[in-house]
Amino acid sequence: MKKTILLTAIIGAGTSACFAQSLITPGDTAGMATYTTPDGKVTMTSMVDSSPSSTFSTAGNFIGVEGGSNPNAVDTRDWEGANTPEGISMDFASDVGLSQIVFKWYGGDVTISGFTADPLATGMDSTASNSLRDISYSGGTLSFRLDGNWTGTATLDLDNLNASADSTLMIAPVPNDGGGIYTSSPRFSITEMSYQVVPEPGLAAVAFGALALFFVVRQRRRA
Repeated sequence: MKKTILLTAIIGAGTSACFAQSLITPGDTAGMATYTTPDGKVTMTSMVDSSPSSTFSTAGNFIGVEGGSNPNAVDTRDWEGANTPEGISMDFASDVGLSQIVFKWYGGDVTISGFTADPLATGMDSTASNSLRDISYSGGTLSFRLDGNWTGTATLDLDNLNASADSTLMIAPVPNDGGGIYTSSPRFSITEMSYQVVPEPGLAAVAFGALALFFVVRQRRRA
């Protein structure tokens, strides 16, 4: 019995470590132009017009880009008389990938470019109002729409970690005059981002397979 519990604990701990998410929060990036996670796996840079500029929001409530009329958001700065969209650059080490982004105070179209494959993204929101929708992927770019929602949050999950591993992604709002709330001046704030270790091929299958084999052998010995 003790051997069974020990083997289960070892396999469970190993697979949990591989699939655990690491969080990046507004408090981590506040007031910094560039932020690198403590493990050195992810580096984020605040951007304006595709160039490093300004800092991340200083208030520490949201991950956004300082400047303009909304320093807590990532937006297009169209009120300044020029199309100078803000953005966030995210550089991932070869063994980790982007797994989740949670948005709040949002509206408009958004793209994340730089993927090496389809990240297999899905979206949901806390108010069940389908405010994160129209998700599509083409040529390294993930596109989606955030319909204005000021009460809840919207979560983007990315299941294919390999698509962003060893890559530099850029998330930015995209002006679109096609109708809908804030499509001509889109913006979003981020409450948290997550990244995850890319699992070794077949790791989970091998681990659980070993556990299943152990129980089969154990049952045969009892018979």
